[in-house]
Amino acid sequence: MKPTLIAIAMITATWGLTNAQTPGKTTRIFHDEYCSNALKDTLVMLCPADTLSKSKAIEIRAHSSGKDSKTAGTASYGIIWGIFEDGSRYQATLSSDTEAHFGDYIEKPGVTLRIDRFNADGSSENLTTRRLTKNIDSDRCHNTLAAEIDCTSGEVEILAGNDMPEPVAHLQIPRDEACLGTGIAAIGSPTFDLIVSERITDPTTELMTAWTTESLSRYFAGTHDGTEGFWKYLDRDNDPRYCRPGGTYTLAFVADNNGGYDIIYIDGAETSASLWREGMIKGHLEPTRFKNHYNVRWIDASLNEICEESSATIEQGAIVRFDFPMLKTAIRFSK
Repeated sequence: MKPTLIAIAMITATWGLTNAQTPGKTTRIFHDEYCSNALKDTLVMLCPADTLSKSKAIEIRAHSSGKDSKTAGTASYGIIWGIFEDGSRYQATLSSDTEAHFGDYIEKPGVTLRIDRFNADGSSENLTTRRLTKNIDSDRCHNTLAAEIDCTSGEVEILAGNDMPEPVAHLQIPRDEACLGTGIAAIGSPTFDLIVSERITDPTTELMTAWTTESLSRYFAGTHDGTEGFWKYLDRDNDPRYCRPGGTYTLAFVADNNGGYDIIYIDGAETSASLWREGMIKGHLEPTRFKNHYNVRWIDASLNEICEESSATIEQGAIVRFDFPMLKTAIRFSK
């Protein structure tokens, strides 16, 4: 029976700016709703296509549903990725090797790993087939299967094993296909014990806007908001034991239509300069009940978010002072 593709359990979480000391945020989702023997001849797309991920992975632990080795081979399970809207996809499938159990001429029992490329018309191309005998449960095919996908290079690593999954296959796919959806496959009625997906996002891409210096200049030429415009680094008062300047920034303030302002990076980064590009979000000013006073969300040189007790005050419409008391630092910009 041809498995049916269903696209439910999409990830709808709002991804934060970053929570790591180095660029990249890891988000892990456990899909417990598909565990147990709930799927039969079904494909489930767990994670939709996205262009923000640097890498992503999906891991499952499952076993064939048969109660003894003679029926264990009637079900198998797999991981799918590179899922197109027409249903074409890549698929790695783990299934019991019945010959290993019942053929006297095979010395070691094992399981079979197949990696196929399925087309929209139902045809398929076998990319690799391997018989796994090391670190593998061959009785009921109770094993872990995982795929790690590098979205920037298109490299895909397949891992499998009983106790600890090990690399068992490697393939290269086009980068635009690496960004497509991922999910799981049930052939027959396997039992899933664990289904987890993970992605690492690129905060540089997440923080990017469509603004450029040229488009901002055109926009500011028609604004009547005195706070909007370009702001250049003026000076600082800081304790170097707590904070070091990331550069002599030029920033742009753009109204968010809610009384606050998006802070757009233009240039001037010195620390981690390679991470910053014109048009990235540098922070946000959120209005308070006090005139010209704002709460601040600030993205530091290493793309970490700073917001605890941070504030900004605009003085005489020409100078903005950012205060970061937890870092014993104040920075001023002039318009």
